[in-house]
Amino acid sequence: EQYDRLGELIPFGKTVLSAPFKCWTSTNVINFGLNITVVARIDRTYPHINDDICLASIDSAGHWRCIYYNFADREANPVILADNTVSSSFGECATVGSAGKIYAFIFNPFYDGTSNENDELSDIERNWIFIAMGVIG
Repeated sequence: EQYDRLGELIPFGKTVLSAPFKCWTSTNVINFGLNITVVARIDRTYPHINDDICLASIDSAGHWRCIYYNFADREANPVILADNTVSSSFGECATVGSAGKIYAFIFNPFYDGTSNENDELSDIERNWIFIAMGVIG
């Protein structure tokens, strides 16, 4: 299959890893703070790390978005990964009678702003055009 050629990587961010589920609550529950913890089984064919998995919901445009999308929120609400299970908490559901709020665990690598590569260009890379003109001329 195609994945055999890709090796140990999932090539696409925002790949759904768990079965999606919907959440509804009664209108009187909105007055209370929800703290729902969900545990799901995921495929561990690929070596996921905690930072690359998040609990997500579908936005109005139909795209999966991590519910904790910045570093501070992810640190405060970590995903716990153990064997073939993953767990996280959330606090918002749709009200009964609506379509429901859809959640799932997704693969969404978190960029921490660091890079192992040297982003600075060498003198040759910065001045290649002048070097080329000097060689030609």
